[in-house]
Amino acid sequence: MNSIKLSLNYEQYDPSGLAVFGKHISTCMTGNANMPSAISVLPLLDTAVVNLTNAINNQHPDTVIIDARVRDVRQRLKVLIRLAEMDGANTEEIALSSGFDLRMPTIRKPQVFSVKQGLLSGTADLSCSVYRNSAYIWEMISDPIDTNTWSVYDTSVVSTQQVTGLMPGNKYWFRVKTVLSKSKLPYSDPYMIHIV
Repeated sequence: MNSIKLSLNYEQYDPSGLAVFGKHISTCMTGNANMPSAISVLPLLDTAVVNLTNAINNQHPDTVIIDARVRDVRQRLKVLIRLAEMDGANTEEIALSSGFDLRMPTIRKPQVFSVKQGLLSGTADLSCSVYRNSAYIWEMISDPIDTNTWSVYDTSVVSTQQVTGLMPGNKYWFRVKTVLSKSKLPYSDPYMIHIV
């Protein structure tokens, strides 16, 4: 499985910009020893770019023609990006030599984490964002906070937790780490509560 993913954001281009982008990819990949799989597809991209450029330059009144030429260039670029990812051999520098950009990882929104007084004295109710097929590591520390002495209160597969046995009048800090099927999210921001 390829770990290098390249970006194909052709939606940002108007037809003229798409033709320039297609020519750029062709220039980067033509004769590129790192991209042997692209050799058979490059002439198809070049033809598609020429056809699109001609349709634009002729100011063809039928936009259906230009739209068809745009679809043809996009189709060739889709094939080439997959070949570039494959030929990239999981090496960023080789994949970038194709002319495509790296796809930026999706940034998850920050984990929502809340702590409230429990209904019973000496308890706190914790909750966090729900993620499918995940587990949660609930940690706590008494105030003042010391980053080296967090202790695991519990692990669970539900996004809520009731903490018991807390001393009324004391302050406690809580945080949670969500473990997804293939990765871990960073710890939530710590949250402090004064137990009553």
